[in-house]
Amino acid sequence: MTPEELNLVSRVKDLYKSKIKVGCTECLYCLPCPAGVDIPHVFTAYNAGSLFTTMKIANGHYQNALVKNSKDASMCKECGKCERACPQHISIIEKLKEAHTALINA
Repeated sequence: MTPEELNLVSRVKDLYKSKIKVGCTECLYCLPCPAGVDIPHVFTAYNAGSLFTTMKIANGHYQNALVKNSKDASMCKECGKCERACPQHISIIEKLKEAHTALINA
């Protein structure tokens, strides 16, 4: 690749990273959640809404797939089991609150 192409790839990568809200790789180590929260799915909806600036669409998915089935972030009891298991060391409890607020208020 030319230096210009490498620079473009780097800028696109930086833009992509700036839009991702939670660095979850969906490894599933955080599951099962004792409260039934589908943690990776919550983060996927949040990241997709941010990445594609479609938080209202993400809200609909969040409502229909997670809230309706009591698997949304509001169900979190803050036990910390997920955080102890997360290989990415994500502050899952904090990020769940952030995701829920953003998705519900979209």
